Amino acid sequence: ILVEEQETNISVFSEDFSQSPWGKTGVSTSLNAGFVTETTAGGNHRCAKRFNVTPSNFYNASFRLKQESADISIVEVLIISGSNFLTTRFDLTTGASISDGDVGGTILTQKTNITTTVDAEGFYVIGISFFLSTNNNFNAGFGFIKNGNNSYQGNGTSRVNVFSSQVVEARFLSSYIPTGNSAVTRNADVITATPPNGTVKITTTFADDTTEILTSIPATFTLPIGSIRQVVMQSSL
Repeated sequence: ILVEEQETNISVFSEDFSQSPWGKTGVSTSLNAGFVTETTAGGNHRCAKRFNVTPSNFYNASFRLKQESADISIVEVLIISGSNFLTTRFDLTTGASISDGDVGGTILTQKTNITTTVDAEGFYVIGISFFLSTNNNFNAGFGFIKNGNNSYQGNGTSRVNVFSSQVVEARFLSSYIPTGNSAVTRNADVITATPPNGTVKITTTFADDTTEILTSIPATFTLPIGSIRQVVMQSSL
């Protein structure tokens, strides 16, 4: 079970890439159409947005994408802050990260790639977690790759199916929080249980096999934040 802390998706218009906060280079979108289409221009074909944030924090930027055109099976997620950048290329047929770009400078560090299957319709959550050390802003977005290149002559028709975007101040991926013209906060999950009489130890095992052991037993036990595999309440018998 996933027990999540309070999170805020600061990516406004998370499902409408036609809105002005989304900068578009060599691509076009239409209102709520769900597709980002390359233009006939040469060069990069990207969609990105600037985020003004607090430095010295971890951030997580992710996108729900699905392959639509056969000639665009690879996309590149990019984070840029000043002259610093992080990139990772993802295969939209598998969701797997297939190559890491360079880490430029020291402002953006500690990158972790994200890949999660969303649903049977073929959407993937792909993205990057990273640490922003000093700057108070960054750009997050994605670009198209053709024949191994992120700069090419577009054909005006090839496109990617885009469902949503999310940027949170967190080290790990959280469940999706849809937004409109302002950021949206999801309250923390609170899950409780009443330990049976005689319980002397409660052991919580997380998905990464770490454990949290409680020997001072409360009348009401609140599950800790995290991805939990099991909770064992042990009696004195």
